[in-house]
Amino acid sequence: MDPVLVVGAGPVGLAAAAFLAHAGTPVRIIDANAAPTTLSKALVLWRHSLLTLAPLIPPSYWHSIASPVQGACFADKGALFAQLGFHHAPPSGATQRPSSATASSVGAAAAGKDGQATAAASAQQQCGSVHALPAGMLVVQADVETALVALLQDRYGIEVQRNTSLTAFTVADDSSSVLCTVTDTSSSSTATTNQQQQPQELRASYLVGCDGGRSAVRKLLGVEFAGTTLDQRWLLGDFKYEVDAAINAAHKPQHKCEGSLQPGTLFMNPTDVGLMGLIPLGNRDGQLRVVWNADAHCPGEPTIEDFQQLLTAHTRQQIRLTEPVWLSEFKINERQVQSYVHHNGRVLLAGDAAHIHSPAGGLGMNTGLQDAANLAWKLSLVAAGEAAAGSKLMDTYQEERHPVGAHVIRMSGRLLRANALRSPFVRFVRKWVLRALVAVPSLAAKMVSALTGDEICYSRCTLAAAAAAAAAGGAAVRTRQPATAAERQVWGCCKPGAAFPDVSIEVGGVEQSAAVLLLSKPGCLGTLVLMPVAQKQQQQQQADAAAEGGCTAGQQHAAWPSCWGHWPLNVVHVSSAAGSAAGGAESTAAAGAGGGAESTAAAGAAGGGADVAVDAWGLLVAAVAGRAGVGVLVRPDGIVAAVGGPDEVNGWLKKHVVSSSDAAACS
Repeated sequence: MDPVLVVGAGPVGLAAAAFLAHAGTPVRIIDANAAPTTLSKALVLWRHSLLTLAPLIPPSYWHSIASPVQGACFADKGALFAQLGFHHAPPSGATQRPSSATASSVGAAAAGKDGQATAAASAQQQCGSVHALPAGMLVVQADVETALVALLQDRYGIEVQRNTSLTAFTVADDSSSVLCTVTDTSSSSTATTNQQQQPQELRASYLVGCDGGRSAVRKLLGVEFAGTTLDQRWLLGDFKYEVDAAINAAHKPQHKCEGSLQPGTLFMNPTDVGLMGLIPLGNRDGQLRVVWNADAHCPGEPTIEDFQQLLTAHTRQQIRLTEPVWLSEFKINERQVQSYVHHNGRVLLAGDAAHIHSPAGGLGMNTGLQDAANLAWKLSLVAAGEAAAGSKLMDTYQEERHPVGAHVIRMSGRLLRANALRSPFVRFVRKWVLRALVAVPSLAAKMVSALTGDEICYSRCTLAAAAAAAAAGGAAVRTRQPATAAERQVWGCCKPGAAFPDVSIEVGGVEQSAAVLLLSKPGCLGTLVLMPVAQKQQQQQQADAAAEGGCTAGQQHAAWPSCWGHWPLNVVHVSSAAGSAAGGAESTAAAGAGGGAESTAAAGAAGGGADVAVDAWGLLVAAVAGRAGVGVLVRPDGIVAAVGGPDEVNGWLKKHVVSSSDAAACS
């Protein structure tokens, strides 16, 4: 087949190309720029994005190059008035393997009689609120792009074709392909600088526009980028800095957050001359970003002296800016296209090409990465002719992601406006309201979840709604919300359309996030996680069948699917804490899965995840309400597709994926 043409080699385009390539879909990626950016640009990967990327890049990689987000400090005229902690809270004792007695009791409580949840109330309370992954990682966009470029080159042999712009495209009359015209914009071309380069034509099976807010693909489509441009002038500066008490001696700090930028901590400070924020630049030690809603207070081109004056006169920060790395100014746009899917799914938009918004909350790159992963697995299925709905499957990309983009525009806009108001009275009210909010744990957790993406859920959408409604007795299932108490009786916090539970498990004797189970082996697509009771039920069924002379153990094992279309599924077995503590076969297998964190990282580098894991604290079983015979089918973008026995899991695949003649190859 002709390759999918991805336009734009920022993080969104690179991620789209990587997910497509992982599925074996031919892909070509072009970018108008001569080289990747070296600027920081976006600054954070939130938790939902870490989970989204987990099938390709293990979370441990981001830990090796970046630091976790710890929290936010809120000040007014430099005086601290509230703090919001982003710390994740692992289970008690999770840093070491629990004792045999503890593991046995947790496992028994989670499973209960006949595999039903009985005494797992405490685990259920933790499920959905306790995370093994941090709220986010402070990693700059340039480092995200570097990781994705290396992934494309080293694992899939794909190079970005740079200095190449899309100048025109035409969709075939029968919508079977897209004829694209590209132009070499390289200054090193043999042609004269005044002569336009000779355009080239290439045929693509699909065209994916990931080329940012000024997207050529969107402009060539001729679709409206509806929205507004805010009448505000914002300045941005990335600087090298040092802490120097003498720099701001007139304003003595009363708290450590007031005097210097704390690791992993954001500092927000409304002033008389506009809102300002300080953000550490991830692993770029000794560097920070200053963002300032300056408007008319800095009319000329911004300089390091302007930013230093801001810090010295309006905060208590003892920070000396020593060297500018990047100075810029910008206006904020809030815009979104009406549709992400065009020409019957042949032309698609993602990331800033489809939606742009305030940088408040650091959600831009994250939303785009999630777009890319959502789009790519569906496009691979359609391109292979294995989508039961055909090209209509791409409509679920619009259905799932357009509301998320609209929500991000609204939320980031409100966050910006609430913090940018300069009236002394409004600032006074805002200070006391915010102080009250962060003091209530449930409200503080909700504020954090709004940033991390924990509440993103597609339960009402086509790929999840039928299963969810059936299991809930036909009751409506809320979207973009954690499971209700009633839903948890059926689903736990692992329901179709929600992200795979980010709880602590044990692999090779080391505590890790369950996200490591999603790390996809070469050539595989999707993941099937078999819970402890599911394994025991399967083993008993195999034994009964063998004893009765019925189907063989091998035939019975095939009750659980092994393929996603023609792609092999990643199949992961989870053993119970009780079985592990007792030293049974499951424990032995789990212990042999890896030799600790180093072996896990090595497996991740090779493109393979864990085959077995131990639910040492009962949290993963609690996530599925401790139901017997449960397997969790996880989509390639980290979203739960189906939860249940073989019938439910096979039923979802049968409904949405067409079995091909190639499927036998993965059995």
